[in-house]
Amino acid sequence: MIRKMTEPDWQQVKALFAEAVEQPVDTRIAFLERRCRGNTRLFDEVSSLLAASAEPQNLIENNVIDIASKIDDNNGDYAQQRFGNYRIIREIGSGGMGAVFLAERDDGEFEQTVALKIVRQSIADSEMLARFRRERQILATLNHPNIAALHDGGVSQKGEPYLAMEYVDGTTLTEYCDQNRLSISDKLGLFLKICSAVSYAHRNLVVHRDIKPSNILITSSGEPKLLDFGLAKAFESDASTTQTALRAFTPAYASPEQIQGGNITTASDVYSLGVVFYELLAGKKPLDVEGKSYEEVLETINHTEPAKPSSVSIDSGDSRQHLHGDLDNIALVAIRKEPDRRFGSVEDFAKDIELHLAARPISARPNTFSYRASKFVKRNRLAVAAAVVVIISVLTGLAISLRQGAIARRESAKSEAVNQYLQKMLLTAIPGSGGGGKKGVQASVVDILNQAAARLDGDDLVSQPDVRAELRQVIGECYVTQGMYGEGERLLLTAVDEQKALYGSGSRQTLKTEFDLATLYLTKAEYYKSLEIDERRISELRDEFQHQRIEPVFFAGKLMDYALVCRALGNAAESELLLREAVEIFTRWAPDSVDSARSLLTLILLDQGKFDEAKSAQQEAVSRLRNLPENDASGLPSAMTLLGSILMEKGELKEAEANLVEAENLYRKLYGSDNTSIYDNIRLQAQVAYLAGDYVSAERKINVTLENYRKTSGPKYISFATALTIQGLILNKRGNASDAESVLREALRLRRENLPKGHFMTALTEGALGEVLLEEKKLTEADPLLRESYASLTASQKQENGRIKSARMRLERVEAGLGSNPSN
Repeated sequence: MIRKMTEPDWQQVKALFAEAVEQPVDTRIAFLERRCRGNTRLFDEVSSLLAASAEPQNLIENNVIDIASKIDDNNGDYAQQRFGNYRIIREIGSGGMGAVFLAERDDGEFEQTVALKIVRQSIADSEMLARFRRERQILATLNHPNIAALHDGGVSQKGEPYLAMEYVDGTTLTEYCDQNRLSISDKLGLFLKICSAVSYAHRNLVVHRDIKPSNILITSSGEPKLLDFGLAKAFESDASTTQTALRAFTPAYASPEQIQGGNITTASDVYSLGVVFYELLAGKKPLDVEGKSYEEVLETINHTEPAKPSSVSIDSGDSRQHLHGDLDNIALVAIRKEPDRRFGSVEDFAKDIELHLAARPISARPNTFSYRASKFVKRNRLAVAAAVVVIISVLTGLAISLRQGAIARRESAKSEAVNQYLQKMLLTAIPGSGGGGKKGVQASVVDILNQAAARLDGDDLVSQPDVRAELRQVIGECYVTQGMYGEGERLLLTAVDEQKALYGSGSRQTLKTEFDLATLYLTKAEYYKSLEIDERRISELRDEFQHQRIEPVFFAGKLMDYALVCRALGNAAESELLLREAVEIFTRWAPDSVDSARSLLTLILLDQGKFDEAKSAQQEAVSRLRNLPENDASGLPSAMTLLGSILMEKGELKEAEANLVEAENLYRKLYGSDNTSIYDNIRLQAQVAYLAGDYVSAERKINVTLENYRKTSGPKYISFATALTIQGLILNKRGNASDAESVLREALRLRRENLPKGHFMTALTEGALGEVLLEEKKLTEADPLLRESYASLTASQKQENGRIKSARMRLERVEAGLGSNPSN
């Protein structure tokens, strides 16, 4: 019987495998030994996956019995035979894995029907068994409603390995669609469920490699089920194995890289899904390879361009018309020859289908004005007459063409003026340059900014107010980066006023400067000032972005700032929504910049107690950063610190400590010894030690942390009160309840002064103080604190977790104490 790994177990295996596979082959074992730190089970799982990834052929796929001929020759060999807890009933078909049996559970425990697959005894040597178990373990991790599940597996008394899969009594995808005469929209809805299943497998490091309609069965309730996930491995590409390679998948659905024996990735599954998608739309495959030789198959798949589905559809003219445009483009992008020109992921593929169903612009089609206009008409058929919109579109297009030249010339002139002014600024830093710099004296950045700002109020730019307003914005931002917030705010406020006068309050220029002001207020911790701008103008900024008048990176960055304000004011739910939007934009438009948004989103998940989701996301982030060159991985220590914090909250203390210690060492290589990030990390180490019962180490670490905070940050720093809370808990455990109470009261005062009412951090400190008061038998003082703590956490955390459980246990203790001691 398979012992399934838990999700946390598998996430750890998956993350470490992703790291190890990038190491040189001859150093992988040593790398694993260092990373596993004596965890033999983790070492065995990852090393077995590494071995499997290096094998050119899939054992299960290549060594399944040809059961059909076996039964024909000697039906008694398998009919009614038992494999583990299952008894064979009859053969139900054959496919890429050979013949498959219908079997039923026969141990008296419960009734269950399965599809049974068996591996030939003659090749069941020790190496094969090990590889079989590895493949079986990968399948056991896939738990999705649209993937046929692996129920069981083992080795029979005769030494034959077997798999007991979920039995799906259904019809193949194409047959189901034909028999039920599904509409295009119904087919798309079904296909989106299939995409969800494939995407889930990809997130679990499993690539299908043989997606085709016969591997997708539709149940009587209309639910798709994908079969044979993860069983087909990459094949060897030399000539001797060519014919074997062709039998390992179905050529009509195989990507060019599969046919050529190249690297098999998730992009290969995108291609196969694209072929299925094309066939669903057109009723036929994009390329005809039936009955062709291997050389002809190569030529067709590698060099023949498929026609648009709408041009070859076997359906009526009306149905073909539905395919024209979006669906044609989506299908053809999915089956491009070059992997890097297909959709970047199955999620991107599905997203375009969803956008099409919502009559919104898709990524697979140029986002032209006429295209957006056509989408507008479809969304507003009752409000807009098509003929009117066509006329408006033509006239607007003509007007845009006429205006483009004038706008380009005006913007070019303004850019040139800004550039010239900035060059004069820089000349002040070069002695003897003629730009005003004093000989023998190098101007500082602040000197340059001060001189530039002063000149803005002179006569230089009187005739160019638009240039002057833009320069105020640029120089104001520069002041902010130097920490000179007063000067920066003055210039940005003036720039806003000037831009409103020039362009209007709703202009793009004014919007951008106001959001720069919002960022300044966030930096100064003036959260309500920042919030006022964010709430008032975010819808306008989003509209500018959607009409491609604001850069995606600027918009996503301002969403992140808005999310930080919401977090600071205790609105984690709104913060999460904003960050998910930012992550989506970065992923699509600036993938190199997405990590910071993902990290912040993980932090928000942690704030809300969504520990499992936070852990999964952060493990992926750490894995990505580990695979970067050292010079590009400066974000690794902060990512590992956040992961350590999440693991601590989940009670995985050894793993948390290992991540935190490694991150501290990386921080010390990057920064000076007084850097606050180092001590934020040590604060977490202190908390881990406290939870592990090592109070001596915990006290030493928290004292070091507070010493640094007092020197570099001060009491208003949000983590200062956190450190005091940890110190109070440690003092209490070391038998010094009086000092613990004093420290925790100071921490609670800081929380209430600097955080909004109901903030989860305040609730945690209230709970800590209540715990100490319980120890001191001050039940009437502890009672209101613990009630407030429990109420705040249940409201802010959104789900049951360790924080809520601890708060409830404390509350139950005080209630029990008050019940037995009414005088208190």
